[in-house]
Amino acid sequence: ISQNIRISPEVQQVKDALSTLEPGSRVLISFDFDPPSAPELQPMAEALLTYCLVNDLNVIIMGLWPQGPQQANLALEVALANEEVKTKDPQYGIDYVNLGFQTGNEFVIQRMGTDFRSMFQTDYTGTPYDSLPLVRNVKNFSNIDYSFNLSAGYPGTQEWVQVAVDRYGLWMGAGNTAVQAPMMYTYLNAGQLEGLLGGMNGAAEFERVVNF
Repeated sequence: ISQNIRISPEVQQVKDALSTLEPGSRVLISFDFDPPSAPELQPMAEALLTYCLVNDLNVIIMGLWPQGPQQANLALEVALANEEVKTKDPQYGIDYVNLGFQTGNEFVIQRMGTDFRSMFQTDYTGTPYDSLPLVRNVKNFSNIDYSFNLSAGYPGTQEWVQVAVDRYGLWMGAGNTAVQAPMMYTYLNAGQLEGLLGGMNGAAEFERVVNF
């Protein structure tokens, strides 16, 4: 059974933003969801990570939800198994890194606006921040070329927009559950979000537009 999937403008906007990034650009992805929301958000994560690694974009992963970084590792397993990614042979700490979970909600985003290291002294496995070549020279949002938030609620996209985008000028797209996505169109229409993936439909469109 085949299904015709039309690419919506907000999904195309995410792809267009990613397409402007040069190899070596730093992409910050915050995994702000847990397993119950994985059916909607995990496909987005897998396609996004695969696209980044295939196109030589450096990925910095984090999470404001305790199980977010675990979901990131599951998505990484899928991305790293992709044949195109295998030919690139991305290395942990150089091409991608998982900084793990940090508690504090909006406070974490606020502190990252001035100093990432103040919130993440180590990565997910306990490796010191300054021992990771990818982030050693990343001080704050000014060192991030594009960001993407995968959100199932609070804290999530709304908090990232209000703090990171509005206060620090972070360039950001988002992927949300179908229940949450309608509330994000206000930020999308205002130009505060650079693209939006909504629910399973948004995930399917994104998989189609990036060919993964």
